[in-house]
Amino acid sequence: MLSKTRHFERLSQVLDNLGGIFAWVFMVHAVALFGKIAYVNFYEHVALLILVVPIQGFAMYAFSTQSPLPRAQIAYLAKALGVVLLGIFAVVFVAKLSFVSRTVVLGYGLLTFGGLVATKLFLYYWYFYGHKERAENYTKVLILGSGPRAMRMAKAMVEGADWGVEIIGFVDPDPQRVGQPVACDWKARMHANGAAKSMMQIGGLDQIPEILSETVVDEVIIATPRKLLDMLEPAVDLCLEEGIRVRFAADVYSAAGTTTEVSSVGGIPMLGLHPVSQSQNMLIIKRIFDLVVTIIALPVLIPLFVLIGLAIKLDSRGPIFFVQERVGLNKRRFSMYKFRSMRHDAEKKLKEMEHLNEAVGPIFKIKNDPRVTRFGQFIRKTSIDELPQLINVLLGDMSLVGPRPMSVRDVNLFDQGMQRRRFGVRPGCTCLWQISGRSELPFETWLELDLQYIDQWSIGLDLKILLLTLPTVIKGSGAS
Repeated sequence: MLSKTRHFERLSQVLDNLGGIFAWVFMVHAVALFGKIAYVNFYEHVALLILVVPIQGFAMYAFSTQSPLPRAQIAYLAKALGVVLLGIFAVVFVAKLSFVSRTVVLGYGLLTFGGLVATKLFLYYWYFYGHKERAENYTKVLILGSGPRAMRMAKAMVEGADWGVEIIGFVDPDPQRVGQPVACDWKARMHANGAAKSMMQIGGLDQIPEILSETVVDEVIIATPRKLLDMLEPAVDLCLEEGIRVRFAADVYSAAGTTTEVSSVGGIPMLGLHPVSQSQNMLIIKRIFDLVVTIIALPVLIPLFVLIGLAIKLDSRGPIFFVQERVGLNKRRFSMYKFRSMRHDAEKKLKEMEHLNEAVGPIFKIKNDPRVTRFGQFIRKTSIDELPQLINVLLGDMSLVGPRPMSVRDVNLFDQGMQRRRFGVRPGCTCLWQISGRSELPFETWLELDLQYIDQWSIGLDLKILLLTLPTVIKGSGAS
């Protein structure tokens, strides 16, 4: 059963892309009609749809929102079309496509934005305020079960279904309960809004054929205790023979912060529990973005790397790079690279200085650490020492944005708990902690920000963090 919100989202995705294509073709025709484009360039502008459509599809997918609220939709369109226009102008500049009309490009952006905003406003108010489903068109639901699971399912369906759901009754495997009212504290509201015909056990399993033949049933929900599932197989077969959809309450195990996924392995249905909610398609986009930015940045930074390397060697003896084993995605260990900012024997000195630790939690930090070199103070303050982590991004050990990778020592001192969910994502060079105070933050706040990032992650959030990281680093806020 598709909710109005989900239906609105799917329809919007189609309209957004079709609207963009229409706006581009319309602007090409309009500008050509008024003599602003030479006739020979008309078809070249139309052919540019080969460029516009992929950029537009990527941006609208990357910034899409599940919220149907007008404010959220307008913000999404503004960000998406901003990226589209920048992408088109960038390609035009790099490829030297001198024939492209700026009037067409800018007009396409304005027309797409204005047209889609108007369309979304109309659809939003029609979907959620103007159009009311008649009771006879409600989805008729029969629930197998009458215990706590069945009650939770019925309540969730009625409260979460904006197309209209009607619970026609409950079927209990125990024939002695037939005819008894179900135990819940929201029956009156169910009856008042027409969401329930009967809050009674209207039959047993042997009466399902009679119920299905005499009552309109669109869907059967199985919400019995797990130990009773085997005895429901005949009822499921009968529903499928009658052409009635059957769904199972899949709350076989629940844990805070997890998401579920249904997949198939060799034809066998698999219900998965994921500690982190992330779209695989969006993760691919994130990885491509990481690679593009890193491949562009590294050649530019190589001269700076050489100068920093010389300064480190002149300042103190030891290697240029500090290589430390860190814990990454799903606790895979990798070697993380940084410019050396401490004495070459800093790791050996750590055990002797554990009693001086000023940080709360497993991390080690003290002010005016005597192990830090003179040049090391500068590169730590400016975060230049972190630049070699781009190599880790290129190798796939890290991402540009993500929770900070922790050392093996720190992880071994980590308390058990939900904070270990941070190991379910690839660590990064910067994250919310970097733009919120960095080293000045207490350890617990740092972890809370990591979990907040994991729960709210999107491509848009990554871009926002990267843009805010630059001024934070330039100011040296919170660095130590």
